[in-house]
Amino acid sequence: METINVNEICGEYCIAENDVEKLSQEIIKNLENNVKVSLDFSEVNTVLTAFFNGLLSELFTKFDADIIQNFIEFKQPTSESILKRYSKSFNTAKKFFSTEPEVQDQIKAKVNKIFNKEICLNESLSASC
Repeated sequence: METINVNEICGEYCIAENDVEKLSQEIIKNLENNVKVSLDFSEVNTVLTAFFNGLLSELFTKFDADIIQNFIEFKQPTSESILKRYSKSFNTAKKFFSTEPEVQDQIKAKVNKIFNKEICLNESLSASC
């Protein structure tokens, strides 16, 4: 088991894309060698859901959900809010990466449109405002 101190890699605020890349590289290196990882979030004050979304996106492109779920754990104590954010991101990523690539592309296109404020939030994938 390898313990990864998240604060040493990302600092006390896990919000930046380049921090996602650094942390994912450390996790991937271990998982590729069949080494379990314990993430130590001590001295980390803020973790955005978007941070976990990016991290899990990187991991799901290389590993299936069972590997991620069984080889990554959180060193205790880890705050309940961090665990909830991770769990929410994990479940969303698992669902997303279990869909066909064409559906993933449709979802990505819709998300891009939403962020560009081109469509309504509640419209279906095929509808427009």
